[in-house]
Amino acid sequence: MASETKILYASDLHGHQDLYTNLISNVKVHQPSILLLGGDLTPKFKSSNCLVADQIKFLKNLRDYFYQIKSHQPDIEIGFILGNDDFIASKLELQNLIHSNLATLLDKQLWVTNSGWEILGFDLVPETPFSLKDHERLDTADCKVKFYLESIVVSHDNHLRTSKQWFENHKTLQEELEILPKFSNPNKSILVAHAPPYETDLDLMIGNRHVGSKSIKNYLLNEQPRISLHGHIHESHMLTKKYSYYVGKTLSFNPGQMHLPDLDSVLITISDSKLSHRFIGKTTASSKEAFSYLQGINSK
Repeated sequence: MASETKILYASDLHGHQDLYTNLISNVKVHQPSILLLGGDLTPKFKSSNCLVADQIKFLKNLRDYFYQIKSHQPDIEIGFILGNDDFIASKLELQNLIHSNLATLLDKQLWVTNSGWEILGFDLVPETPFSLKDHERLDTADCKVKFYLESIVVSHDNHLRTSKQWFENHKTLQEELEILPKFSNPNKSILVAHAPPYETDLDLMIGNRHVGSKSIKNYLLNEQPRISLHGHIHESHMLTKKYSYYVGKTLSFNPGQMHLPDLDSVLITISDSKLSHRFIGKTTASSKEAFSYLQGINSK
């Protein structure tokens, strides 16, 4: 009898109850053995007075969502990373999820599933124009700071006030990737990285600009995991009409998140050595709809 593994993946839910409700429904319908979430799971902050508090409060809801999933499918394994809109400070509150065996935080460590898949999480992204810098790094050693911000928001190191100071005091993405643990079996391995690889069908944003990570692309070319899963650039799938892309031998995915309240996700099925996949959600959106959506999440 063929051994089959089904993986459901989604990213960038940003605390939207409708998206989590749809995620739970998708689990019930498709019954994956593994559920993976690619970061930006908590609400975007609304004001400087409740930055971390809003996200920590939401983590109780996240725990309830995972409980609902586990109550329907007790054997499902859940792994997740944070994203650039999730405060690092919230990791302390995630210990309840981890210690209760509800889910695994893929924090730059290898997680081996019951079916033998090695999964590695990487939550850092290249520089953005936004003020929250917890998960941001310069991409490579030759990158220069593009967005000079005089006042940044971080969970710690509060003496670092400017974006230039922040990046000068942290490793680059390239350096962070170099110290990740190695896969023992690349053919049965998955990288979950919030940022997509650079200059692919997965990192195109409005304005036809590729904004993914060169370092992550080079990592994939060098390490060649079987699968990589990404998010961060919500609209790329809408612009390129593609949610998957081969980086060398690695099959990479970014389903985006563009159709609130409907969830965009991808279902991957591996039966012995054969891999198939399909997009779950809406496949089209106009540029006007995309712009309105992105304005909406950035204002919340």
